[in-house]
Amino acid sequence: MPVITITTRRHDGIILSIAALFSRRGFALNGIASRPAGEHLRVTISTAESARLDRILAQLAAMPDVLKIESVSEDFVMEPAQPQGAAGLAMVAQA
Repeated sequence: MPVITITTRRHDGIILSIAALFSRRGFALNGIASRPAGEHLRVTISTAESARLDRILAQLAAMPDVLKIESVSEDFVMEPAQPQGAAGLAMVAQA
């Protein structure tokens, strides 16, 4: 399962634009995660597609807000967040 990390300019709608690019090309996303990196945003995407990956990487590179694209190892695993993590955040927010 290929995993790609994309560094972009951080603004509203950038994740939607990236996901829409994958969708228009018929790529199924297995997982997507993002986190701020200063004034930028790091978006990590896993997909089952590998045959046409070079084509979508070229299209991502052509997006004006995409600053860097990294291919992560094929055996990288994205795991869902644990429920207790969200509860812990809620407790901190209430304090």
